[in-house]
Amino acid sequence: MKKSLLFGIIIMMAMVLGAQENEQQGAGDLNIMSMSTETWGGVTEMRLKFKKEGKLYEMKLRDSKITEMFIDEKKVQESEFSKYDAMVSELLKEFEERRKKAAIEREKARLQREEGRKQREQASQARRQAMMERTQQQREERRTAQMERQRANRERGLFGRKEANEARMRSNREREQAQQYREQAGAERRMMDKLIDDLQWEDIIDDKEDLKSLLLDKDELTVNGKKQSKSLQKKFKEKYLDGGREKIEFRD
Repeated sequence: MKKSLLFGIIIMMAMVLGAQENEQQGAGDLNIMSMSTETWGGVTEMRLKFKKEGKLYEMKLRDSKITEMFIDEKKVQESEFSKYDAMVSELLKEFEERRKKAAIEREKARLQREEGRKQREQASQARRQAMMERTQQQREERRTAQMERQRANRERGLFGRKEANEARMRSNREREQAQQYREQAGAERRMMDKLIDDLQWEDIIDDKEDLKSLLLDKDELTVNGKKQSKSLQKKFKEKYLDGGREKIEFRD
């Protein structure tokens, strides 16, 4: 575990340094070419290959002490290692500073992504709520208009008792049908929410806003234009294509 963690830190520092390679070369500063580390029995060994001030250095360090060294492919005698102790200290200090800066930048990026995700989710919820309110308002307006027409007809004496009963029955059926539609719409929304959660669980999408298109039928599962494996298609089909439903299709 210690070996893996330290290796990850070193690789991350190498990436940060590599991203600044052009700037470093222009300034004549440090340019990391390769780096690796191993730890066993409490001893850490590091291998470094880098350019500094126009020279190629290759070093092997054990617990921050030089054990082997080459400059421009020429081996440096052990008796001269102490001359480069200051360079090693400078390298390790610079690595640590850049590691901290990289960690700060990653955290900033994570917070920005999280804020963006929250804003997208809020906007999506607002759109869905507005759509539901418009739909409900339109239904209420149609229902009110129908009731007004029926009342006017009754007042004009165009409906007898039988016609009035039929009108009430139709009104009741329409209310029941509207309730069924609302329940069905709610069930569809809950089903889609579960399906989207399963897509996130399977690492197919990152979040709800990442879903742009979906097709699930008896033959395939395609998400955002990418066809998924047969095993995933079978799993989703068995879970969501039930009760006579032949396919689920969605486009943003």
